[in-house]
Amino acid sequence: MSKFETIKIKFHENLYEIDTFWLRDHCRCVHCYNIETFQRKTNILDIPDDINASDFIIKNGKLQVFWNDGHESSYDLDFILKNLNPQSDKYKRVYWTKETFKVLEKVEMSDFLTNSDTKLAVLKNLYLYGFAFIDGVEPTEEGTKQCIENLFQIQKTFFGEMWTFSDANLDHCDTAYTNYYLPGHNDNTYFNDPAGLQILHCVQDNCTGGENFLIDGYQVATKIKKNYPEIYKRLTTTLVPAEFIENDRHHSYCAPIFQLHPLTKEILQIRFNDSDRAPFNTLKQTEVRQFYKDLKFLANEFNHDENQIVFKLKPGRVMIFDNWRVLHGRYSYDGCRTMSGSYVSRTEFQSVLRVNGLIN
Repeated sequence: MSKFETIKIKFHENLYEIDTFWLRDHCRCVHCYNIETFQRKTNILDIPDDINASDFIIKNGKLQVFWNDGHESSYDLDFILKNLNPQSDKYKRVYWTKETFKVLEKVEMSDFLTNSDTKLAVLKNLYLYGFAFIDGVEPTEEGTKQCIENLFQIQKTFFGEMWTFSDANLDHCDTAYTNYYLPGHNDNTYFNDPAGLQILHCVQDNCTGGENFLIDGYQVATKIKKNYPEIYKRLTTTLVPAEFIENDRHHSYCAPIFQLHPLTKEILQIRFNDSDRAPFNTLKQTEVRQFYKDLKFLANEFNHDENQIVFKLKPGRVMIFDNWRVLHGRYSYDGCRTMSGSYVSRTEFQSVLRVNGLIN
């Protein structure tokens, strides 16, 4: 057996014991890693099962490893420590209620298009609070598109890339296309991977009523976890079917309403849309009554006035919100109004956050 199966490193007064197979897998020499494409050159099968370090040296913030198969590797200690465990994000999300929410700093489209700090401010609002507003946008589908594409690549769904709709034209089998009251909900619960961001812009407003409202789903979930752990557990484990049926389309998916991060077990996604719930067939009949109680409890929490901030979208103001965190709804209205909007995928949203240093 070779000399070292693990290597102990003391760094910043802390002692770390590193598995040598892990180290070899993370070798960044020109033979093992392509620094231009940020991809591994070696296959996991290329690393011998008995790989170990014959010797190593720590000097000037670097670890030099000499392997029992003749290979040599050099690592920055910062690189090793950064990648041993998941890193906490730089900023901590701000959960809010009607009482605790503070008005977001106003962002004008002219600044948003030309000023990188303004773009970063929009991203921070999206990450910290789950939504952002941009004012001074041309009240057209084209103006909405220009606004979104200044930050993100638009996601195409069966609704299209951009969509403009009103209650005068029921283009899809969806109550959002009517003037009825819409309770708080998340979009795309019938998709395997719901949109990460949703964009809404009222481009024509000739109505009374129709106020919009937002709910911080993360805040509600965290409160339930603290005060009602058994309900929270069931909401994180019970599969709830959802579906969308229209002409030649039938989208369907089952998932818990509260989805947790697989590693941290923190709340990751809210999938709540009572209108799009499909026939409930994932629990035994002896278990469904309790879950219906849980579901009503959750719906009541979302409906509480204290958990909602209410406003009315007007032409020129684009709203972007995190569809995995924030529920949105709308009061009924009389008259006519026209909305424009689009989606951004979750992976696109996270990529832009990561490039701008807001998440790891």
